[in-house]
Amino acid sequence: MNARQLSRREFLSLCSATAAAACGGVDGIDDPVAETVGAGGAGTSSISVGSGTAGEGGGGGAGTNPSGAGGDGGQGGTDPGDPTDAEPVDPWDAPGQQDDVAFAWGVQSGDATTTAVLLSVRSTEPELSLTVMRGTSMGWEEAASGQLFTSQDGMVHLELTSLLPDTVYAVAFYSKDGQRRSRVARFRTAIPDGSSRVVRFGATSCFGDVNDPWPSVSHSIKHKLDFFLLLGDAIYADNDPDKFDYVAKYKHALSLSGLQDLTAGTSIVATWDDHEIDNNWSWSTPGIQMQFDEALAAFRQHLPQRVAGAPTQLWRRLSWGDALDIFVLDCRGERKDGLYISVAQMDWLKQELVASTAAFKVIMTSVPIFDFTGTVIGSAAAADRWQGYPTQRNELLDHVRDQSVKGVLWISGDVHFGAVAQVDPDGGPGDDQWEIIAGPTGSFINPVAFLLKGKRMPVVQSKHNWVMVEADPATGEAIVRFIGDAGNELATHTLKLH
Repeated sequence: MNARQLSRREFLSLCSATAAAACGGVDGIDDPVAETVGAGGAGTSSISVGSGTAGEGGGGGAGTNPSGAGGDGGQGGTDPGDPTDAEPVDPWDAPGQQDDVAFAWGVQSGDATTTAVLLSVRSTEPELSLTVMRGTSMGWEEAASGQLFTSQDGMVHLELTSLLPDTVYAVAFYSKDGQRRSRVARFRTAIPDGSSRVVRFGATSCFGDVNDPWPSVSHSIKHKLDFFLLLGDAIYADNDPDKFDYVAKYKHALSLSGLQDLTAGTSIVATWDDHEIDNNWSWSTPGIQMQFDEALAAFRQHLPQRVAGAPTQLWRRLSWGDALDIFVLDCRGERKDGLYISVAQMDWLKQELVASTAAFKVIMTSVPIFDFTGTVIGSAAAADRWQGYPTQRNELLDHVRDQSVKGVLWISGDVHFGAVAQVDPDGGPGDDQWEIIAGPTGSFINPVAFLLKGKRMPVVQSKHNWVMVEADPATGEAIVRFIGDAGNELATHTLKLH
């Protein structure tokens, strides 16, 4: 396995990415030489492994299918409703001593495609090696190991490519002598085009210090999720100590057991809200450009994510075969000139929703699109959510209805309570659409939550929580479970989306 490592400048400017091939040495195939891929995730050479073929890696450009799947490669004749290989019952028992000092921040994987995933690790070790294991019905088998990487500013960033679709992997970084290691991190690659199955994923928001170390999300690891959506406010950069020291805030967050357990159990898909920069910040705030640049760099460093266009662009689409598409929005960084999101982002979202053939269209929006009219919240603080931008809100909701886009599921956070909500009152443009509001994981509970339950909000959750969603393409049903600090189900609700 070979790879070219990104310098910090390259990583932050996203001029290129490192591709660490991880499928060699199987059925007589040599370890492939990794290739450098572009900012939009241009593919590497494909490699045939076993009975399936891994398609071109990377992907993720704006307006494209980022999975890069080569048909139903890697399926090997299995039931298309099941993963390529059954996941081993027991997690990989990695050799070596887990060093919770040198690797105090765990390993983060992000934005998995059918054949690739991004990895980020922080360590005090100057050089690291990586071992990649692939899960099969027979147990864990080695996919790659031994290549050395040099830490830059205390971090190593990689892209693993030539992975098999819909397959579970486990990774661990080691000290140069191979004796000490990070915690093991598990992830699953995405479902290829032409295939479908039930997708199980998690979501939450608002990792405040009222309830750290965020015990609810520690329980996510046992559910072996396909991915986990981070909806915003993963740090509170505006709180003391270390106010506006963005790197220090991420180091603290990733050192706590909640995020450690979450990122050890699955890959993440991240967007941001205001507290990643400053509370309710705007582009009119003096000095905000410097804060924005520093915050964005730290955000990308610690929560790995693909870039589909300009270096500041967060919005992107990730595909899980015919089952589900994820539309990641930036509902904070593009609030300019009276718009909630840019015209470019709006046009992209409308086009991609119509183009999507997935059974479920999951739209990540950091702040709810729900219309609070008629509730105790009403128009209070409406300028901080879609409700305060009615022109764009109606444009988008009308578009979904007029174009008969089916299977739309909005997922948001920010408001410090959990809920299942009908987007609009009867007669409104979004009265046939549903939103899940997830969290908070660690921030204070919004006291008005106790007064919101009703016809349009059949579930309101006023305890710290994360949400697990089981989306079944065959039935069009999404089972929504709110999970509390003890790992218990606080509430369950089933949505029929098509």
